[in-house]
Amino acid sequence: MARTTCCPGAEGTRGFYLIAFTTAGLYWISPFKKPLVASRPGQQVVQATLSLSAYQVFEQKHQDFRLKSSSSYGTSSTGTFGGSFRDDQYFLVGLTYGLRDWLNIFAQAGQVHGGRFLSTNPANTEEWEAKMKDQFVWALGAKAQAFKLSNGLALGLSTRYLRYDDRKLGTWHENKSGYDDATSWRDECTLSYWQLDLSAVLSLPLGPLTPYAGLGYTYAEAQESGGNYSLRSPEYVAFDATIRNREQVLALCGFDLALGKDFALYMQAEFLARQTLGLGLGRGRHGPARDGGRSLEVVGRRRREDDGPGRP
Repeated sequence: MARTTCCPGAEGTRGFYLIAFTTAGLYWISPFKKPLVASRPGQQVVQATLSLSAYQVFEQKHQDFRLKSSSSYGTSSTGTFGGSFRDDQYFLVGLTYGLRDWLNIFAQAGQVHGGRFLSTNPANTEEWEAKMKDQFVWALGAKAQAFKLSNGLALGLSTRYLRYDDRKLGTWHENKSGYDDATSWRDECTLSYWQLDLSAVLSLPLGPLTPYAGLGYTYAEAQESGGNYSLRSPEYVAFDATIRNREQVLALCGFDLALGKDFALYMQAEFLARQTLGLGLGRGRHGPARDGGRSLEVVGRRRREDDGPGRP
């Protein structure tokens, strides 16, 4: 079925610079005096802070799901598909507030850029792919320090809820045959996505470097909706599917590095449920406690024209 072309181009780069300049501006006009630090894994803060982070989700596989299609001509069908979301890039500005020296809450907002929706049809081994347009994304969460030993070893607990809505999908393309839906259909489908992360992480400061590692649980759900308009007839085909992530166990590791002059850097990688690599940068002094961290994060299959309208 038809999908509108989505070519993000330089939009994600422009979005990244916009967030960077906004963060710098907020720092200079912020009413919050020192310390001002990034909300990073491995660090607990005790008052309001600003941060800038960027990360890429290389792949997140989803369970087989049921795709329902309904034609304006009165026909309908349901097919089973698998696949994954790949190459999403997140650029986020964060605000963290320390309620206690052991408890933080935080909010993040920014842009999700790039991304590909790969969908496989087990019935005929077709592999369909659609690019996803840039969209606003936000998140809310909390971090708590469960304990900290005299040698600095600490256990941190964290949770985060992340969401974006009505993200447009591009034209569907069948990778094996080269067929493209844009020859016959115009797409107006969207994807709404939410994700919940829970994690427990151990960290140990080694001078300016604090490495950490842990395990977590993640649940993600995407809703595909909207439909396609035929370019050759008055037909409209509506689609509906609920897509959930295949794996829920998440492994993560990384480090928090004090750079000097109140600057700090973190890097984090995730495995199993999704493959992710992220970076964060902040300016300020470290709080008195470390928690090991925030869990980073973050969702074709269609028949050819000669097969008639609608997806299998």
